[in-house]
Amino acid sequence: MANALTFIESNIEDLDKDKRIAKIKADLAAELAKICEQFSAFCRIREKLIAKSDDVQDVLLQVLTKSDDKAFALFAANPDGLLRQI
Repeated sequence: MANALTFIESNIEDLDKDKRIAKIKADLAAELAKICEQFSAFCRIREKLIAKSDDVQDVLLQVLTKSDDKAFALFAANPDGLLRQI
């Protein structure tokens, strides 16, 4: 009985994790699309950013949603440098 309960609980946690990851992926794609409208250099690396691990995507989303135009201009000046840093 205890093993079954542990199995059920772990599946619930996994579902929540899967939903969280899906939301991060969707939010990151939307954020990058918005940024690409103003800073075209991001379009060149968008797919590579989206292909990063789930944890990196989470951190990247946090950074991008808190950055201003000055930071985006800096990132856009050297997009390959951004890829190397993350």
